[in-house]
Amino acid sequence: MAWLAFYVWQERQSLEELIAAEEAASQAALAELQSDGNGASTENLSEAPAEILTQDQTAAEAPDSGEAPSETIADADEVPPVIPDQENEVAGDPAAEAAAAETSEEVTVAEVAPEALPQAPSAPPLDAEAAPAVPDVADADAPPSSEAGAREVAEAAVAGDEAAPEAAEEERPAPPDLSPAALARLLAPPPDRAALARWRQFAASAPEAASGPKVALVMMALGLGVTTSQAAIETLPPQVSLAFSPYAEPLEQWIALARARGHEALLDLPMEPKDFPDRDPGHETLMSDASEAEILRRLEAILGRGSAIVGLAATPKTRLAESEPLARKILETVKARDLAYLDNGGTQPGENAFASLATRLNLAYARSDVDVDGLQASRLAIDAQLAELEQRARENGQAIGIARPFPVTLERLRPWLEGLAGRGLVLVPLTSLLATEDPAG
Repeated sequence: MAWLAFYVWQERQSLEELIAAEEAASQAALAELQSDGNGASTENLSEAPAEILTQDQTAAEAPDSGEAPSETIADADEVPPVIPDQENEVAGDPAAEAAAAETSEEVTVAEVAPEALPQAPSAPPLDAEAAPAVPDVADADAPPSSEAGAREVAEAAVAGDEAAPEAAEEERPAPPDLSPAALARLLAPPPDRAALARWRQFAASAPEAASGPKVALVMMALGLGVTTSQAAIETLPPQVSLAFSPYAEPLEQWIALARARGHEALLDLPMEPKDFPDRDPGHETLMSDASEAEILRRLEAILGRGSAIVGLAATPKTRLAESEPLARKILETVKARDLAYLDNGGTQPGENAFASLATRLNLAYARSDVDVDGLQASRLAIDAQLAELEQRARENGQAIGIARPFPVTLERLRPWLEGLAGRGLVLVPLTSLLATEDPAG
């Protein structure tokens, strides 16, 4: 009976190892047994005599009667892992051979009743009261039903956790709807500005009689995420200029909402950056290796998307700034539309074709001084760049910064903007700092 007790021990050990997720160790042990000439193969496990499994099930299911079970079953777990020469035992016992032949095809290990097997402990039920509340993200992007609701959504976005730039929103739900009459009114120039250049028609009003170094801030890449875009429109002062992506949908409605809050609007101009393709501004990007005709086609397509804008905000550090012929074609097209051009090249004027051409073309032009969150979108980095922007303004009398609607950027901008006046600086729209020799437009 020693080999019968060994089978019971081996079956229990195998089941316990499976439940404990130690399949690798179990397979290694079985492989070692298979390689042993005296060991039992995995096929032999499925040929266990019926009475062995029956006894095992009976012992597991029988009630506790106070009587000790048979010595063979009770001591099964204590049987040392010594493998008997079972083939010789069976071969020398005719009765055992007959029993094995009758039951080898009837009973397998898989036929053991599930309730007879040891069960893994179930996980404790979750405590509904102790579980942390999960914020309703779906409602965060829902269009607010009122102006107050829009501000609540915007302030909630500003108060959110810091996020990396790559964590931009993938969904693009529509902004709060505007009636056709309101949309037409907000996209039309004021009657008293109808005779001015286009960029002057839609320029935001600058503070009156303000003295001190002037700071302009342009928030770029808006319109791709409803929460961050609404946060910028609703919480930033109207003197902050807002630049919308040409891929935003519906673009005209976003521009109208910005104008309703007193902001002037620009369009981002996607241009091939120096680190392309690591940074790809999209399928309408003006590429340095494209033909002149293709560049102009893409530029006209972008300009045709937004009506009530003051100008274009270029992609920072573009390769096109190195080509004067391409830069000239782009600026001549912008000039023909009576629009302004914000250059974010980040190079010295002598190395930037856009900067040198703007003066010759008498273009309404400005070049940004500080990229607030372009290098690193962290609290410390943003605070350092804002301090640099202030220093530039004090040294030169004015300075222009660009930023993006990352939650951490909006969080750091709010107290910084509120404290500008107390530090002797004046926040003005971008159009107040444009260089032009044509004051009448």
